[in-house]
Amino acid sequence: MHNIYLKKISRTANVGLYGSLAISIATLALYYLWNKRFYINEQGFRFMLVAGCILAILAICTILFTVRKSTPKLRQMDDLNEKLGKYSDQVSNIYLTTLGIVVVECVLITLSHNSILFILFMLLVLTLFMLYPNHLKVKTDLGLSDEQMSELFPDLYKTEKQDE
Repeated sequence: MHNIYLKKISRTANVGLYGSLAISIATLALYYLWNKRFYINEQGFRFMLVAGCILAILAICTILFTVRKSTPKLRQMDDLNEKLGKYSDQVSNIYLTTLGIVVVECVLITLSHNSILFILFMLLVLTLFMLYPNHLKVKTDLGLSDEQMSELFPDLYKTEKQDE
């Protein structure tokens, strides 16, 4: 039962992170290598700049606020399956929503041809890197014991007792 949750966590984190990274690299290449541009009026340019900034900042704030509020609640749960289920839902919500926001940001960057949005866009992708759920982050986020970690990750997690 635990493997289903662990695979879902890994799969959605990989899709969200690597998808965002691939889209950002493609947008960066399109920005610098494509010689055609979309021309919009000054009001449309400002609207896209403000909308892109607000969207990226709200996304980062929401992600950090969600992680800050939900992590202590996850640690207090008793059932390991329930912890993993809630954590996998949280990871999939964060990563898939951020992937959608990254796509919208890329469209705004491509249409407005504005390099200011790249900074906020890269902060959004950097946030995904910081929150990437490897086995040690899962242990910290869920407050798991060494026995539970050995059960969940038998190949990756070694305790001092197992080394002797």
